[in-house]
Amino acid sequence: MSKKLDIPGSDLWVLSLFTEGYGREYYIREISALLPISHGTAQTILERLEKKLVLSSNLRGKTRIFRIKPGEMAIQYFILAEQYKKISFMEDKPYATEVLNKIHPFIEGISLLFGSYAKGTDTGDSDLDLLVAGHYNEKEVKQIGKKYNIEINIRIFPEEVFVGIDPQDALLIEAKNHHIVWKNAEAFVRAVIS
Repeated sequence: MSKKLDIPGSDLWVLSLFTEGYGREYYIREISALLPISHGTAQTILERLEKKLVLSSNLRGKTRIFRIKPGEMAIQYFILAEQYKKISFMEDKPYATEVLNKIHPFIEGISLLFGSYAKGTDTGDSDLDLLVAGHYNEKEVKQIGKKYNIEINIRIFPEEVFVGIDPQDALLIEAKNHHIVWKNAEAFVRAVIS
C-alpha cells in the first residue's frame, strides 16, 4: 500500500449532505449553515474533495457551486458516505437496527430505510418504512414485525428503478432524498451517480 487514506469525519458530513437526492448542488456558505463547521472549513473540505475528483464546481456570478463529479472516485467516496450514515444510525438506534438486521436476509436487491427513521424524527410508535428495488419474502418480514411488535412497511419497485432516470414518483423522491441504504449500497450509489 503506497499511501494512507485520510478522510476526516467532517468530510463524511459534507458528503452525506450530497446524498440527499444526489443531484443537489451546494455553495460554501450553505454547507457551513447546514453543518457545524465554519465557512473556511467548508471551503477547505469542498476544495479537497474537488481535488480528489469527488466533486466539481463552477461559478454562478460570484458564487462557487459544488456538485458530485460522476466517476469511479466519486462512486467509491459516496459508498463510504452511505456506510457512514448506516453506522451512525446503527449506533443511535440499536432496536431498529436489530429488526432491520433480521429482515436483511429476506430481501434481494437494494433496500433503503426512509421515512421518520431516516429523517431522525421517529417516535416510539413509528413504523419502519423500507423501499426495496428487487424482491422480499413478505411472510418472513411480517413474522419479524410481529415478533418485535413494530409495523414494517415495504414498497417494492423494479431493480433498475434508480438507473439513469430521475424518479417522478413522490415516494421514490422522498426515499432518494432522505434514506439510509440498508442493503447493497454499492449498487444504489452506482445507479444514482451516472
